[in-house]
Amino acid sequence: MHIQESQLCRVHHEDQKAPTLLRDYFKTYTSLFPQNERYMAELAATIDWEAVQNRLMKIRGRDLARFRAFGSFLETRELPEVLTWHVMTKRYPS
Repeated sequence: MHIQESQLCRVHHEDQKAPTLLRDYFKTYTSLFPQNERYMAELAATIDWEAVQNRLMKIRGRDLARFRAFGSFLETRELPEVLTWHVMTKRYPS
């Protein structure tokens, strides 16, 4: 219904909501593993929210999807406290 009001396609409609949804996602993110929550918080800290608010930086729907995919991975797979190259290149089962 709202998409009809804005007269945007689904992709561009989702782009409008992506920054708010991403910020909410980071605020409510949880994992079974405390260090993974810390990794996600560090990732969130790399985003310049002021630049996003001032429209100097865009967060699109596809960016939101990527962060959610990474968050979903961290919810179920424990990463060690110290990330080494070996750990980061290890293959995890699907």
